[in-house]
This record gives sequence, C-alpha cells and structure tokens, in this order.
Amino acid sequence: MATKEFSPARWKRSRGRFLSWVGRELGREIVYSSPQTAADVAGIVVHGSISGLTPAQALEAVLATTSVLAVMANGRIVVGSKEPAYQPAD
Repeated sequence: MATKEFSPARWKRSRGRFLSWVGRELGREIVYSSPQTAADVAGIVVHGSISGLTPAQALEAVLATTSVLAVMANGRIVVGSKEPAYQPAD
C-alpha cells in the first residue's frame, strides 16, 4: 500500500529520498554499490505518479527509466549502476 508521502499530487522527490521511502515501506536497508552511485542517485529528481502501485511495483517502475538498478537480497535493496564501470585502455 502506497503512503501519502508519495501521493501523485506531491511526488517530486530526489531518487535517493524515493529509495529511502521504498526501503522503509518494505522493511529493507538501502545499500549503494559505491559512493559514486550514492552521489548520482542523490542528485536526481524524479517526477510522476505511483498511485495504485505497491512500493515494490513503484521501485520497478521508477528505476526502469533510469541508469540505476536495484536488487533485493538478504533484507537489503542493493542499488547500483546499469552502466558498466569505465575501464581506461592500457
């Protein structure tokens, strides 16, 4: 069940705040794969409606349009980049 914090009329939040909400609603800790991922996530504002979606469905819908992925395992939501890490050529 979605909470009023992210109701359609009020949904304009940083992706980091959105992920914190999902973690609270699902009772899971949010863990970032790297400090860079955490910084990237914190600076992006997401807009839209998650009306009628469960927190898990909202997570899937929001992240589907981003460069971030989330994996649920061992009571955590691990957030990482979909993009491969840059490896400079030798």
